[in-house]
Amino acid sequence: TKCRAALGALQYVATQLMFWLVGEVSLMQGRINHGETELLHEINKLIRYAQETAQVPLKYYPIDGKTNVCAWADGSWAAREDGKSQGALMVCFVSDRFLRGEWDRVSVASFASRKLPRVARSSLAMECQALELAQDEAEYLRASWSWLERPTQPAYSEYTKLAAETAGTVITDSKGLYDSLVRSTSSSLGMNDRRTAIAALALKQCLAETNTTVRWVHSEAMVVDAMTKAGSGKARETTLDFATRDMWRLVHDETFTAAKRRAKDLDRLADNPKVEPFAGP
Repeated sequence: TKCRAALGALQYVATQLMFWLVGEVSLMQGRINHGETELLHEINKLIRYAQETAQVPLKYYPIDGKTNVCAWADGSWAAREDGKSQGALMVCFVSDRFLRGEWDRVSVASFASRKLPRVARSSLAMECQALELAQDEAEYLRASWSWLERPTQPAYSEYTKLAAETAGTVITDSKGLYDSLVRSTSSSLGMNDRRTAIAALALKQCLAETNTTVRWVHSEAMVVDAMTKAGSGKARETTLDFATRDMWRLVHDETFTAAKRRAKDLDRLADNPKVEPFAGP
């Protein structure tokens, strides 16, 4: 009972403000029925971590120029106790400067970490589901923002058109999914899993109808990486770093170099020095 109460209290603050906790809370809630002694220690550690980071605020900034909606999506395959996968998303309001790879302020609008609705047979299937959730959330916010700017528009019959009026970008750290959505022209998007291919085709069509750009970043620049995993490490460090910094940037790397293959002395938010600076979407 006390474990459930502690996780319930953590869930409230995590879903309302402390997004760097939301993934670990969700994963622990999936283990609560097993009565593990180790879970007690992990809950206590998470409570201490929450207390240590309790003063980190969510900040909202004015945007110079056009408003853009940017969504990060990530997942962790078979991360839950029942073997199902965990997906996380974060949707933010950003400026054109941010999308060009410049340092700029980011305002968090929505975030979540939850069990993915379908069993994923591969990491690619899991990443596709996570990006679907992020695109749905971002599309809703884009349509809402467009309607707020012009409230005389019909909000229901022109939902897709409304969403397309506000520029949108979705970000993944899955090279395979990026290639399928952006580069592949085959009927199955180069996927062996046909069920995932059908889902990816539907997602690709949705992205095209709403004029959504797809971007790739390496895992250490993925701000929701810790929202799908349990425990400490570089993932938690990246997500908390995003929460505490006043400025962030979108990393560009046309070589798609994985984080573990980048130079050790290269900052996680630095572009690959072998690649020309990004000129914009």
